[in-house]
Amino acid sequence: MSRVTEIERQILTSLGRLLKFLAESGGAATQTHCRKAVGSQYYTALHKGTVLGLIVFHPEKKVVELTAKGKKIADCLKECFSNI
Repeated sequence: MSRVTEIERQILTSLGRLLKFLAESGGAATQTHCRKAVGSQYYTALHKGTVLGLIVFHPEKKVVELTAKGKKIADCLKECFSNI
């Protein structure tokens, strides 16, 4: 799990932080790990990502996973914010 820098906190939305975290986690992570990475805005980010078709939540496994569309965006965010 990566530490969120101040610049990421100011520039990335909660959805952006969730997508970046999932990209760094290989495309999927448990709900608990996602909540720790995103913070109190986790459920808002989860809802927005699901509505936009960027992520899928598997409630039976409590796993959040990137879709193909979400993976493209998440990889861009990971690349842009990896050296900060």
